[in-house]
Amino acid sequence: MATRFSNSVSLKAAEKGTNYSITLVCCTSYNDKENTGGISIQCLENTQLSTCMTVSDETLQSASLQCVRQAFILARKAGATSVRIAIDSDYIYNVYTKSLENWKKCNYILSSGKKVANLDLILDIDQKCSDIQTQFQLLKQNDVYIITGKRLAKSVYTH
Repeated sequence: MATRFSNSVSLKAAEKGTNYSITLVCCTSYNDKENTGGISIQCLENTQLSTCMTVSDETLQSASLQCVRQAFILARKAGATSVRIAIDSDYIYNVYTKSLENWKKCNYILSSGKKVANLDLILDIDQKCSDIQTQFQLLKQNDVYIITGKRLAKSVYTH
């Protein structure tokens, strides 16, 4: 749940015609004790599309999903026809590149008999992926964009 934006998003700057591809670096910083955190979305092609916001979620995984969800909302508003989501989260990467197809076949029930956690968010993001060409890229923790993104994400909930 987004509670505030730390900067405004300029959509006019994103008008690039019919084929518009963007790379969004999604980062999450999360405080387990307070169930709150910050997310940052950095657009590498147009910094005016970058944003940070606070989130209130129960887990780091759900906060990370919120970050990716917001990235797709941003990409759609920008008129992007394709998006590369660059992340450092193994969880997010594995959900959308490996696990989701298997979960669909099993009606979203894990081998333990439990329902997949965060299913509503996962399916919402999957739906948002359906009308925009999407690629997920896993970045290392020491990537400069990840380090910067995590600092930005942390700054929105520690002030």
